[in-house]
Amino acid sequence: MSGNPYGGQPGAAGQQPDPEWVRAMMIAQQQQQAQVQAQAQARAQAQAVAQARQQAAAFAQAAAFQQALQQPQEQQQFNGTELVMLYSYQAQAPDNLTLERGDLLYTDLSNQSVEGWLWSYAPNARKFGFVPRAYVGRRQ
Repeated sequence: MSGNPYGGQPGAAGQQPDPEWVRAMMIAQQQQQAQVQAQAQARAQAQAVAQARQQAAAFAQAAAFQQALQQPQEQQQFNGTELVMLYSYQAQAPDNLTLERGDLLYTDLSNQSVEGWLWSYAPNARKFGFVPRAYVGRRQ
């Protein structure tokens, strides 16, 4: 079938296009539209699957964290050096910890950047924050 709707002759004014050519062009256009729609649906499905995987991973992390928090304190394991509060300390800033004398802390002593302060994790408070270096000692 030629690309000419008038059958091999150039179209003259008032001449009707070949009905088979018109039908073939309509079918081709419908097939093209169906292909575009199928591609769009496939992209949408792939995005939905990726989003569902991300949500599942986030939920798994949250569940693992919740489970760790629900374990008895003596079963939890923390990284860092175990320290003990020698004195009670009331937080003076939002990033400080409020702790009592005898509370345990876990601190990476090799990775501290603020002089006179320790960035620590307090399992009783379940928080990270700063405490004055002079208020802590090694647990014996």
